[in-house]
Formats: sequence, structure tokens, C-alpha cells
Amino acid sequence: MITLHLALNSSKDIEEKEFKCFNDYADFILSISHIESVWLLTGGNDKEILVTENLEFTFIPADFGMIPDINNAVIYLQEYNTYEDAYRVALSMREVNPKCYNK
Repeated sequence: MITLHLALNSSKDIEEKEFKCFNDYADFILSISHIESVWLLTGGNDKEILVTENLEFTFIPADFGMIPDINNAVIYLQEYNTYEDAYRVALSMREVNPKCYNK
């Protein structure tokens, strides 16, 4: 089961969607790919962060093993108006990492 926590600009609420398999998740992502925004995707905790305009790039974590078991994953996807906004959030998510800032 894939659990997607989706935060869209048009809603103040975070939607939780569940998909039985990667193909169902991919179909949903493709159905919203027409939205022109900047997207931040992460697997949560200390996982990698991906910032992109192209929602199809959100399949990369599955393709390259960033999410080890995609069929049993928790994914967070957030929509932003600009890269500045998305990267500000990404930076705040990494503030505990010693590589976050120049010394």
C-alpha cells in the first residue's frame, strides 16, 4: 500500500490518499500533472527531498531506490507557487543536518 500525503495550494488541508500499487499511484500523479506548480516530494524523516516542476520526475525515487519498497511507502507531496517557497521548506527540513549551511 502506498500512502500519499498531498498538500495542494488550493486547500489548507492535507489529503491522505491510499493506493494499492505503484501503477495506481502513478495514474493519480499523471491525473494532476497538468497543474503548473513547483512540487516538493519526500519520503519523510531523513529521506531525500526532490523539488521539481515536472510531476513525472516524482517517479524517480521509485526508479532509483530512494524509496526502497515503493509498494509499502509513505510519500509526502507538497505544491508551491515558486521554487523559492519550495526550497525554503526543503532547507527548513534539513536544518538539523550539519551540511545544511556553510560554516
